[in-house]
Amino acid sequence: MSDLLDDRGRFLELIGSARADDFDRLGIRTIRELLYAFPRDLSDPSQFRSIADLVPGRPATVLARAASVSKPSPSAGRAGERGNPPGLLAAELIDDSGMILEAVWPDQPWLRERLPHCRLLVHGAARRIGRRLVMERPLCHPLAPDAGMEGPIPAYPVAGGLTQPIWRRILGRVLDPALANLEDPLPARLAAGKGYPGLRQAIRRLHFFARDPDWRLARNRLVWDDYFYSQLAILAARRHTLRDRPAIRLSLGPELDHRIRRLHPFRFTPAQDRVIREIGSDFASPFPARRLLQGEAGCGKATVAAYFLLAAAANQVQAFLLTTTDARARRHFAWFGNLLDNSPNSRIRAGLLAGDQDPGERRNLLERMAAGALDIVCASRGFTGEVAVFPRLGLLVVDEQDILGLHRRCRLPPGEDRAHLLVLTSLPLARSLIPTSYGGLEPDFIDASPPGRKPVKTHWHFRSRPGPVREMLESEFRRGRQALVVRPEDGDFTGEGGESIPEFLGGFRLVELGSRLGREDRRRALEDFRLGRIDIMAGAFAEMVEVEAGNATVMLADRAERFTLSQLHQLRMRVGGGPERGHFIMLSEPGREEERLAVIRDNPDGLAVAEAALELGESTGPGPAGQPVWRLADLSSDFELIRDAREEAAKLLEKDPDLTRTGHIPLRRELVRRHGRLWDRAEEY
Repeated sequence: MSDLLDDRGRFLELIGSARADDFDRLGIRTIRELLYAFPRDLSDPSQFRSIADLVPGRPATVLARAASVSKPSPSAGRAGERGNPPGLLAAELIDDSGMILEAVWPDQPWLRERLPHCRLLVHGAARRIGRRLVMERPLCHPLAPDAGMEGPIPAYPVAGGLTQPIWRRILGRVLDPALANLEDPLPARLAAGKGYPGLRQAIRRLHFFARDPDWRLARNRLVWDDYFYSQLAILAARRHTLRDRPAIRLSLGPELDHRIRRLHPFRFTPAQDRVIREIGSDFASPFPARRLLQGEAGCGKATVAAYFLLAAAANQVQAFLLTTTDARARRHFAWFGNLLDNSPNSRIRAGLLAGDQDPGERRNLLERMAAGALDIVCASRGFTGEVAVFPRLGLLVVDEQDILGLHRRCRLPPGEDRAHLLVLTSLPLARSLIPTSYGGLEPDFIDASPPGRKPVKTHWHFRSRPGPVREMLESEFRRGRQALVVRPEDGDFTGEGGESIPEFLGGFRLVELGSRLGREDRRRALEDFRLGRIDIMAGAFAEMVEVEAGNATVMLADRAERFTLSQLHQLRMRVGGGPERGHFIMLSEPGREEERLAVIRDNPDGLAVAEAALELGESTGPGPAGQPVWRLADLSSDFELIRDAREEAAKLLEKDPDLTRTGHIPLRRELVRRHGRLWDRAEEY
């Protein structure tokens, strides 16, 4: 029966023990995993890139030839570093752009023999190490020197002696008996109603797509399955959270609303009013709410977060805000201080937990938290190793979604999962990412900027012609403004293996936030920039979050072609936060990623940028714990499949919340096999 598909012993019998290690390297240990290890079409021209245009972290296919091939020595270091470990085959690939890509595979004699005599299609995601571009364990398909590419070229992942012919031979022996034991857990009416083939037929077509014209329908069936089961898991987890974990209601009456608004020296925008009503309604329920608040930098997310933190304190529960850096935590804490200064009679007590605090000061703060003597605590990720005790935690705010899940690493006490959760993010998210990667959070969006904020103007110049950029900087500096310069994350500007600072920046007061700057020098540099003693602060993308950029009107992304679209847009929105117009400058090399950079130039809206990034196969950043791994999905084009799968999952759970009806037992079994009993750990969603 289907249990044989997950039996390791049966798998070894069918493939032969000689191939076990090769499949282990690919994460394939059972017959079921073998069935779902589908080949990729390497002949898809939309995936082809020249080596010069590769973007680190972005999957692409390259057609190149081997300039050199070497089997590393036993004394070499890790893969991707100078010298590769024993058992790895390394090749320098070159194409018409004249650039070099280093490719590394487990040593395969057949490939080592063929590489010097053929062209090679390789597919994978490269990463930059210093000035080198390295692709580890890419899919590959050798082509004869004069061979064309007529029709699809299926390619399976390879390891050791596992070649494409061996893959096809093993599948020819295993596929039929394996499919005979495969159960289709999806109710027949669902698949038939959508015109999808059965599960067995769909899997067969995907393995032989090169000669099956109906393979796209099979692909949609299997992609829909992935989305459907993930949505079942997410929605089931949410239902069990609501049912089993009562939370403290946050009462938000007109009087409290008036008192909180009176603390602010400005009127809230209509967009802020709308999300406060939506989130407030959820927080007033007796069950823990899970909300995701999106919006561009400067749109007022922090104001909304402050509103609910103050509301929690007024409801006599504790509120905890987690953010990425000590600098951000201090800014939030200072913001609360300014608000509470407007209310001399306020009894709200706030505290700050930062990684660079004196141990005695931090210990005293933790004791006050445990005694219930603090209502609001702002903390950075430097706090993650501490043991915190909150006698009455009612609200957790996570500032920036890239640390969603950080609260679980803070060793908070039992009961924190009953607190309401509000996640803030300025990361532009495509619409299809929200129900998949963030499906356990109800989304809200601030779609308008505060009155008086001018849109940022985007400029694009080549590094070889920086004259206009210099003139703009000089003009802004004469007006008392400042600038931020951001480099790709491959070492200090002046460090070994990094880039040199662009020459045209010479003569300005410039400080770099690099790894060679000590803690005290770093603190002094940030303070000097805040006070206007420095014209330009330079550093890597991750370091820019530390900089208080209120007076900065220019953001310059050097070698912009090396950033993702999401990163570029986030950088753009870091300047021009007030009545002064901000300027975002992209500096790139001619002929590099010009079509991609045009997306930033032509789209000021973050949602449009997010959709374009998804279509290009770019990652938009790390997601929350429990994020599913897709086998075949293409989030840029699958929105209708995602929406349909979510609707069907919701309907099914409405009728049978625990999937205990007779016809749903196979479905429940498949859900548990894929995702575990997620309703027992719903906080991951």
